[in-house]
Amino acid sequence: MKAKKGDNSSIIAILVLAALAIAVVAFLLFRGPARVKRVGVEYASGAQAEAYARSLTDYDFIRLSGITNQKMSDRHIWEEKARESVNATGYFVLKEIRVSGKQSVTLVIAAREPQMTLSTSGKYVTIDKDNYVLKVSDRLSANDPILVNGVALRYPTAGLITVAEDGQKLEDAREVASVIYANGYQGIFTSISVKESREVRLTTSKGVPVIINLRFDVLTSLDIAKGMLDSGVSDGLIEVAGTNGFYRPDAEETYSSKGM
Repeated sequence: MKAKKGDNSSIIAILVLAALAIAVVAFLLFRGPARVKRVGVEYASGAQAEAYARSLTDYDFIRLSGITNQKMSDRHIWEEKARESVNATGYFVLKEIRVSGKQSVTLVIAAREPQMTLSTSGKYVTIDKDNYVLKVSDRLSANDPILVNGVALRYPTAGLITVAEDGQKLEDAREVASVIYANGYQGIFTSISVKESREVRLTTSKGVPVIINLRFDVLTSLDIAKGMLDSGVSDGLIEVAGTNGFYRPDAEETYSSKGM
């Protein structure tokens, strides 16, 4: 008996579908999981100029990240390792890894921002808010952030995190420096000296020292001192306690001013 033409067509169709299915499975098995094939680099403000100054290229950051050819599905693993590697430079931070395609990612690189320069053991050490040492120098430059005296650091090394011999003094200095920068007062208060009992002595652009105590609100204390300097105080010493400012001229007399 001869097979019908329709039966042959059905068998052929089934065989074709089976072959296609096998081909798709083989392709998927051969290809394997999606991997990172293309890595781009973007820079946050100031980071590219800083990288150029240190002779670092996009390729250097890509190499440091170590993510080329990593499985996209393992992002939670390689992203953390990439961040640690870039951050370990001491000068840069891997701010973000952005997925820009099925096999493409972009590294967003930011430069660490210097917060203050500490005079310690005959050196000038510039650190950021995370205590990363950005620079160790024999001299202070005009571009360095606000100078801090009275805080000793243990073995400060460029590119590494440092610690202070007295952690409270370092935090006190950081608190004052943060308030000064946040309010644009760096042109008025030019250096910080951390004393005992949370007392801080500030030099000023007018040459009149200011003493505040961190038991009280720092911004209020600085505002009071600024108001007294703006009123014409040009010698002696200013002390601020709470909402009261006291002017001690070079003579023995003392004048007070109450803050708002």
